[in-house]
Amino acid sequence: MFWKRHQGVPLSRIELLRRVPMFADLPDDLLAKVDTLVSEMFVDAGTTLMVEDEPGREAFIIAEGTADVLVRGSVVATAGPGALVGEMSLLDNQPRSATVVASTGLRILVMDPGQFATVISDPHAAQWVAASLSKRLRAARNVATL
Repeated sequence: MFWKRHQGVPLSRIELLRRVPMFADLPDDLLAKVDTLVSEMFVDAGTTLMVEDEPGREAFIIAEGTADVLVRGSVVATAGPGALVGEMSLLDNQPRSATVVASTGLRILVMDPGQFATVISDPHAAQWVAASLSKRLRAARNVATL
């Protein structure tokens, strides 16, 4: 199938990026720049994306599928399309706070520390990351008080 292109990026890829809340409001020309900063991968169900207490070397955006987030071996959350995982280690240079395992096949966008820093230099993306972290912290607090 022939895909329309915008500045060399297949339109389907721009549509994929637009479905990620962090990028939803960006114009196509900026989405084309973001596309150059992420690597797209497909992983099978059961694949471990990251392991708790190990160093973090990348962040992942789940484009399709779901993954289980485990802390000390217990599932504490499910991450689905649009979720960003692994960013905490890139933000504070500390070990991973959780293990993330694909519960279905995943289509993911991967960023190394430099690529992640470039992406979050955009104020809209940085605000989304901060809001996402805040939401997860509040959810963890609610679970801890049960």
